[in-house]
Amino acid sequence: MKRLLWSLVLGFGCLSAALTAQEPAESKKPEEKKPSPTVKIDFGKYVDAGKISGEVAKVTKQGFKLKVSKSRPGTPPRMKTEEHDFLFHENGVVRWAKLPPNLDDKGKKAQWTQKEMTDFKLPPGAPGYAAERAALQEGQFVEVIYARPKDVKAADAVTSDFRVKYAVILGQPGPAMREKDEKKPAEKKKPEEKKPPL
Repeated sequence: MKRLLWSLVLGFGCLSAALTAQEPAESKKPEEKKPSPTVKIDFGKYVDAGKISGEVAKVTKQGFKLKVSKSRPGTPPRMKTEEHDFLFHENGVVRWAKLPPNLDDKGKKAQWTQKEMTDFKLPPGAPGYAAERAALQEGQFVEVIYARPKDVKAADAVTSDFRVKYAVILGQPGPAMREKDEKKPAEKKKPEEKKPPL
């Protein structure tokens, strides 16, 4: 009876050890590959296609919609607004054109350390200063540096072929522009004509 009891205990012990040894192997998730900040970003099979500047109209997880104003010929010249949808390249990044202010816990400006300044400039070859994709928001003015696949000729490339390498945040719209957008002019009421008494 003792042998049977010991064999059951050992059997359950071995079984539980085998199961716990298998669980971590199954539950391990592959780590996401992030480009090293000290190595130049590789855009693989893409080549530079151009730059365009405008206002961010909408932000999504994969990209954003850009409003671009262009002048049309004529007398007087008129402004025409176009919207373009852009998708990020898998290694595409958002950058700041100017170093953002460093604010302490109390909201006062503080100086960046030399190491922080160096880290903001990484990776090599990227314009401006490092930013998270979440820093890209509606209403910001950005310069978009985009690329096309190498196997697509420049003349044959269409907007859906382009991928954003860098979205450089140039700035926010000024307070006057925001107020103008928020406060749309109300329709003017015509003054009522007073009729003379009879």
